[in-house]
Amino acid sequence: MVMQSVIQTNVGVWIITMMMDQPVKKIEEEEILLNVKKELYVMSVTSVEHKSTVEIQNVFLKKSRGQTCSSGIECLDPFSCTGGICQCATLQYWTGETCVAKKSIDSNCKADNECLSPMTCKGGTCQCALNQYWTGYTCSAEKSVNETCTANKECASTLNCSSGRCLCSTNQYWTGSACAAQQSASVNCNADAECLRPMTCAGGTCECAINHRWTGLTCAALSSVPTSVTLSATSRSIQISWSKPVDSKSTIIGYRLRVLVNSDCVVEVLLVCSTGCTNVLIQHVCSADKRQIRENRRNTDLMEPISYEINQLLPYTDYTVWLNAINDAGNGNRSESLVTTDSEVPQKPLDVAASVVSSSEIKVTWKLPGPKPGITTYHFKVYEMVLNTQPAFIKGENITAPGRVTSFEIKRPSVILTTMEVSWSMPLLRERNGIIKEYKIDHNISGTTTTETIAAESEIFQKLYYITPDRHYQIEIYAVNSHNQAGVKLLKTYYASSKIESQPQVSPNGYTIETVVGAAVGCVIVGGVIVGGLVFCLIRKRRRNINSKQSIVILLNCGDAVVFTESNHTQEESKIGGQYEEVGINNVSANIELGTTDDKNVYDQIDRIPTTDKQYANMMCK
Repeated sequence: MVMQSVIQTNVGVWIITMMMDQPVKKIEEEEILLNVKKELYVMSVTSVEHKSTVEIQNVFLKKSRGQTCSSGIECLDPFSCTGGICQCATLQYWTGETCVAKKSIDSNCKADNECLSPMTCKGGTCQCALNQYWTGYTCSAEKSVNETCTANKECASTLNCSSGRCLCSTNQYWTGSACAAQQSASVNCNADAECLRPMTCAGGTCECAINHRWTGLTCAALSSVPTSVTLSATSRSIQISWSKPVDSKSTIIGYRLRVLVNSDCVVEVLLVCSTGCTNVLIQHVCSADKRQIRENRRNTDLMEPISYEINQLLPYTDYTVWLNAINDAGNGNRSESLVTTDSEVPQKPLDVAASVVSSSEIKVTWKLPGPKPGITTYHFKVYEMVLNTQPAFIKGENITAPGRVTSFEIKRPSVILTTMEVSWSMPLLRERNGIIKEYKIDHNISGTTTTETIAAESEIFQKLYYITPDRHYQIEIYAVNSHNQAGVKLLKTYYASSKIESQPQVSPNGYTIETVVGAAVGCVIVGGVIVGGLVFCLIRKRRRNINSKQSIVILLNCGDAVVFTESNHTQEESKIGGQYEEVGINNVSANIELGTTDDKNVYDQIDRIPTTDKQYANMMCK
């Protein structure tokens, strides 16, 4: 049975068909809600030509997108009532014309609503938030190192899913926030994981195990040191001989030989395998400005004893020789040896020149052609012109250190038994060999040997010591020049007597009266014997304190005859304060008299021109 009702609404004239058995011809079709007897129906409405009026309550149209709703039946297709609003379904978005499915990860998008939640549109594609990954239905936090995983996308940062866990790639380590490249040899590190395998972090840097070296790919074992290493040197060359290492670890492909001076490379020799071995690039390590030698050898030659000579070196030079075998791992453990080349004969000095420094000093300069031949001693002689004649007498030769001090004396200066006086004067002018800087005194006054330093501030020195009587004391003294060269040492032993005795009479000039009278008589007698000649008697006092003897040299010039005589007078020692004796002193005058020594410096003994040196004095007797 068909029930039809025609109603007039604000959208047109409609016929309401209820409980229809058959559909009627439709002109326009819409859906409305009809509340009949308090019940809600969905009716099919067809616009017809017939017009009539039916009283219908609570009839309204279905709602469009964005309108409020209480049930999905109230919303037009394809909307649903979500959150009280007619809109596209949860997994859909409105295109402006219809609802379509939201997009998944990495799909192109223009707005966030196009992406499945909680993804957003980033850079034109649907993406999860930072440090999240798409599980297939939502975004989840990325997994850290060593957490279980099924795909790389689940792992944080640069981690990869390997064997079911999030791990860094090969040759990388986890910093705590990301994967970083492992470090090579000798690079700073804090843990073993930071180093390329099999290196470990040792002492703050990545290093291979002992006797291993990083090849760039792994740690390889180094060769041990060459054996039977011997060196011999001449003044300009070094001969090195050696045998193969006991444990080369792998095939020897060469030897590296370096010669250094003070850690600075001088020459480097590479003996490289060129026949019967793997072609491995071996390069010089010394800089290009040093002498570099490269020689090819057969592999069998490298296994036999080897001898090599390095020349073009310098004489009397300390060299360090480094020698190591080379295998696949590179330079093996090295042998280090020290050798000094021989000295050689120096060449003739060049550009010799002399200049006056002062009234008593001459500066001599010269050059020695290089290279330095070794420890060189320069010998020079100084000639003195006498009365404008040709230089005939040698006045001095170079000495490495000052001569002995003069007027060295030890005595008791007064009747005080507990006082000892030590006095001396500077060495002879021609024996100083430079500027005297100071004096060293070694003594045993305190019971043990003590050394004192006295500045050379004058020409005559005196020093008092507090002593204990009835004891022996040893005093040794020597001069030191400005080059810190120690001079000839003089040693005296002094006995500090506890008795006071009288002293022999001594003339003001230091000669006993007997000595002066004897000399005068000798002059008269000799002068009387030589007739017609002019007699000159020169008495020279030279106080040497040599075996406590005073020497008087008498020159008799009689025409063409020259006579040298000498009288030795022993001055009696002062017994006040005891006696002393000298050790190791050569009395030159006595030797001349006895004919035991050929003294080339006899000129010094018989004829000195007046000088300011306090060591010389002249006496004329007629």
